[in-house]
This record gives sequence, C-alpha cells and structure tokens, in this order.
Amino acid sequence: MNKEQFHKKVEILAHKIGSVKKAFETLNSEHEIFLQELYYRQWKSKNGLTTHIISNCLICGTEIKYLKTKKWCSNHGRGIKAPRRPMVNGEHISKNKLYGTWAGIKSRCRSKKSTSYKNYGGRGISMCDLWHDDFYEFEKWSLANGYKKSLQIDRINNNGNYEPSNCRYVEPYINAANRRSLLNTSGFIGVSKNKNANTYRTQIAIKNKNINLGCFKSKIEAAIFRDVYIIKNNLPHTKNLL
Repeated sequence: MNKEQFHKKVEILAHKIGSVKKAFETLNSEHEIFLQELYYRQWKSKNGLTTHIISNCLICGTEIKYLKTKKWCSNHGRGIKAPRRPMVNGEHISKNKLYGTWAGIKSRCRSKKSTSYKNYGGRGISMCDLWHDDFYEFEKWSLANGYKKSLQIDRINNNGNYEPSNCRYVEPYINAANRRSLLNTSGFIGVSKNKNANTYRTQIAIKNKNINLGCFKSKIEAAIFRDVYIIKNNLPHTKNLL
C-alpha cells in the first residue's frame, strides 16, 4: 500500500468514526506507512491534501468542517444557547479595551480564583446583573457616560457595587487616589494613623502629587476635613462622609 492509498483509507474510516487522528492511528498501527502522525500531516500539507469531518451544530444546524466531529459551531461554544458576538467592526471582541475592563470587573467580583477577589467580591462588592449578563449593555452605558481610552472606571462609593448609579470614568490618578488602601486601617480614603503619635493624618493625591492636609485628633475629623477640601476645590475625588 502506498501513501496515496493509505490516505484514502484514512479518509473513509475518519468519516465513519468521526476523527482523523483516530483513523490514522488505527490504520497506521496495521500498515506502518508513517513513523508518526506528524509526518503524515506534513506529507498531506506538501501534497495539498486535507481531510475534514462534516458535522452540524446541534443548536443552529450550521455545517462544520473540522478534523473530528463537533457538536457546536464557533457561535455556540460548549453548547451556549445564545450566540456569542465575537466580532465588532471586523475586530475580535477580546481586543476591545472596554471588553477587557468588563471582563476584569466580572473576574474580581465573582471569581474566587482571581487574585483581586478578596478586595472586591470577598468584600461583598458585585457587578449588577444588567452588565454581568451582557457586555454590550456595559459598552452602551460606558460610551454614553464619558468613556475614553485614557480613562478608568471608578466607583463613586468605594464600598458600593459596579452599577450605573455608582460608576463613572475618571483620570487614572483620581482612580488611584480613591482606591481603598490595603494598609489603611482607618477605614477612610486618604486618612492614616501616625505611628509615633495618637493622631490621624489626611492627604489627597492630585495628578500623582500627594498634598498633606494636616493632622487631627480623630479619624472622623480628618475624613471630614478631606471632604471639605474636595468640595471647596471642586475636585472629582470620592468623599468619605459629606
């Protein structure tokens, strides 16, 4: 048996059992035409030969050509009943920066495997169902609420959820200034206890520059003073109490 004859037998058996690889292994173990499957694939490529198994998607019936029988087409991966929409303006959706933002929020709020879960989902912070269930709803809201590639999503209430009423797009330095510090035990943004004195220091970051606002006897006083400073200077930073 020569290679061409062997290839035809592989094709016939592959269509019967639904796998090119299994057909090759079965016949080659008997006839020993190729040392391994890699050499068979290289020989087919060199001679312009391909073997496809024809099957149909169980959900939409789309014809699928692949090296083995498949149950679902690319729009219904793993049997997802609602077709995915992987392309936007001819570009795969995963390349969309907003998609990355959306996926990141989902991960840190709902996936315990995420390294950030303890600071978000672990604290009870969630992503609203409207956004979680449909990226395009999140994209629509973002585009209508000031989204730019240079901006970052920010929660107005640092203890609140990711939802339309509690989110906005801000400059990265504002997002960083509003972020809850993991080392800050005062419970207030921009307020920390002085190690060598029984007082609390408050500060605010503006365009990557920290401005010291002073020291106070209590953390409540420090937090309020910071809030007043934000209000007086019409800053976009998140307030603690006021």
